[in-house]
Amino acid sequence: MIFWISLIIVILCAFFIKKWWNDYDNSTLKECLVIFSIFFIIVWIVVHIVIGPANLISKTKMYQDHLTIKYEQLEANKNNKFIINDIIDWNSEIEFNQKYQRNFWIGPYIPNIYDNYKTIEIE
Repeated sequence: MIFWISLIIVILCAFFIKKWWNDYDNSTLKECLVIFSIFFIIVWIVVHIVIGPANLISKTKMYQDHLTIKYEQLEANKNNKFIINDIIDWNSEIEFNQKYQRNFWIGPYIPNIYDNYKTIEIE
């Protein structure tokens, strides 16, 4: 969702720069529009390529470790349905993301980080 909103904002900025470039004689406005657009594109690239996936990698790794530790602690009592349901949800999410992370239509929403994760085996 954020990807498409950002893309729409970049397209709108380009449209307004093109529209207003010849309509106004105020060079300060033109400079502000160009600087804002360049700044927004740089921030957009940094957020979507650098910060977003790095943050997601640490969150998913922590959650996988958390589920694995909880499951290993339940070796004596495997009837805890909450942990089992969380692991089943995790496994289905990982399998879905691994399958669709390189899809043309869904791929922009899912970063290419899920190849490094394995599902948690439930006995």
